[in-house]
Amino acid sequence: MDNSKYDLTPEEAAAVLAEARHKKAAKIKEAEYWAEVRKEPEYPKYTATELMTTIEAYFLSKGWLMDQFNRPIIENLCKYFTKDASGPLNLKKGILLRGGVGCGKTSIMRLFQYNQSNSFNIVSCRDVAYKFANEGHGAISQYNSLWFSSNLKLTFGQKEVGTCFDDLGTEEEKKNFGNQVNVMSDIILNRYDKLEIMQAKTHLTSNLSIAEIEQFYGTRVKSRLVEMFNDVVFENNSPDRRR
Repeated sequence: MDNSKYDLTPEEAAAVLAEARHKKAAKIKEAEYWAEVRKEPEYPKYTATELMTTIEAYFLSKGWLMDQFNRPIIENLCKYFTKDASGPLNLKKGILLRGGVGCGKTSIMRLFQYNQSNSFNIVSCRDVAYKFANEGHGAISQYNSLWFSSNLKLTFGQKEVGTCFDDLGTEEEKKNFGNQVNVMSDIILNRYDKLEIMQAKTHLTSNLSIAEIEQFYGTRVKSRLVEMFNDVVFENNSPDRRR
């Protein structure tokens, strides 16, 4: 059988080759497009020193005072939230920030709320207790889990974030349909039970001493705090910055 009659002319061969190249180029461009779409965006990375410089500038812009009482704490937290292992804080534990009224605990934690290692939401312990009183256990079950981030740019690409429970010890025991519950005690114990996924994703601020925390929440909670948190404490003579 003579197949020579099926041979392509040079012009026909060139046209086929051009069409094949066109289709291949289109496929490559499509693959590159989808690779770019699926590519994880890059988020800023900074060192503890760079973060400290930014915070110092923020203090200056607000007219706030950084002194011997809060500077060491802020410096250590800068290392902690940039995962700088040269700092004194255990990177696998959360932060328990303790100190007198008005020393700046909540304001400091707000400075670090969105960070490159472990972003977190801040909720008031009083609000959590009120939620339980008004809505029951279902309303506070959310505090036993991580939060899903609705703004990955804000949380540096972290899809799940932790929680800082503010002012531990200022809430009262609340009742819901006659059931009186120490809400924060339950939440701390529940998050301890999930420590593998909650590692360094639970933080607390409090005016209480460790002895007062034990008296208020019991020995079991106090024992869990030692395992879960770095105990970061303001000096007793730290000034009230609200005055």
